[in-house]
Amino acid sequence: MKSLFTLVAGTAAFSTFAQMGVLNSNEMAPVGSVFTYQTAVNLDVLDTTTGANVNWNVTGLLPTTQTPWDVDYLAPATSPHPTAFPTANYCTFESEIPRYNYYTLNSTAMDKVGSWTTSQVSYSDYQREYVFPLQLGTTNLDTWANTSSTFGGTYSITCIGSGSLNLPVGTFNDVLLVRVKGYDILTIVQYLWVDATNGAPLLIYFPGDDFFIPEAAAYAVNTAIGIEENVQTTELRLHGVVNDELLVSYASLAPLTLYVRSATGQLVRTVEWPASPTPSTRGVDAAGLASGVYILQVQGADGTVQAAKFYKP
Repeated sequence: MKSLFTLVAGTAAFSTFAQMGVLNSNEMAPVGSVFTYQTAVNLDVLDTTTGANVNWNVTGLLPTTQTPWDVDYLAPATSPHPTAFPTANYCTFESEIPRYNYYTLNSTAMDKVGSWTTSQVSYSDYQREYVFPLQLGTTNLDTWANTSSTFGGTYSITCIGSGSLNLPVGTFNDVLLVRVKGYDILTIVQYLWVDATNGAPLLIYFPGDDFFIPEAAAYAVNTAIGIEENVQTTELRLHGVVNDELLVSYASLAPLTLYVRSATGQLVRTVEWPASPTPSTRGVDAAGLASGVYILQVQGADGTVQAAKFYKP
């Protein structure tokens, strides 16, 4: 069963772990992350209960025959249209549409500055998508204007719940329920169950209006979360954690040493991996670990350390 994990760039600081139920800007999914989504049916099982410590059980969701699609997290400079959005420092690509979305991400907010499907859409009044820290009770109402709309509109977000989410693919234990209302000509409401460890939606639900907007939902069926690189010779990617094994893909010109530590900093595993100039996937034994939060530290031959936090169910 897959479980959630949080990525932390740089050396782990064991006295300052991310707080459960809170999403901060530095925890947003880094470049290289990929989330795969599946459209769902059997939407009667959806649960929008609000409040703290909610357990949303939607394991009864069923996949449609539609081909799953990806959302990739990119550096704007590696996208096809970086010069069109010079202020952007964060970018996603939705393969279903397909569409590139461009954002400015800082310590207090993530604002949408533009997008590109078949042509450029630029925001003269940015659309505020997230405010930080995002937690139960956070709310924000924002206006927006862009080149594809005559009158602009409003966009509001309210965090109405926190707890755990049971999806058909597994359980995620640090989740925020966010209600979004967007208004242009029509008011569109959606519910997002957001992973509080990386800011990505795990479940997306449009209740619809029984007239113009149909009811629809999609859920994450696979995640691959990148770790920001500190040295060019090493590239890492965590694929998730299962009950017995944490899978890590890496490419390194030199051998690596992996350390698994408890939330208090106690060393519980040490693993030596050989150099691998081409991408390779290996497993870190997690079978004997007690339930809880752990840190995976990866140290290169030059002493550079990268770290990721993961949860063992």
